Amino acid sequence: MVQKLADTIRAKHYITTLIKHILSTNYVQVNDNLTTSKPIKQTIGILQRDPLSPLLFNLSTMDIIKAVRKDKVKVFIYVDEMTILSESLKVTSKKPVTI
Repeated sequence: MVQKLADTIRAKHYITTLIKHILSTNYVQVNDNLTTSKPIKQTIGILQRDPLSPLLFNLSTMDIIKAVRKDKVKVFIYVDEMTILSESLKVTSKKPVTI
């Protein structure tokens, strides 16, 4: 994802270094109202409640949107959710595209 950001802004920018650092040093804790877990390193996904998450979500999904537009499908995106719809069963039953 950081490389995609670097490619998108077409330069080695301090923002890509900052985002790489944020993503590589993120830890989460689980609280069940009785106890709190030890910190767990988050190794996948986009950070929850982080101001950069919408930008990173858009970057991570833009290839999917480009790929499915060719098949005349509708893409609905709201915050961090994406729904892809098609009127044709033929389109939706195609082998998934690897991006």
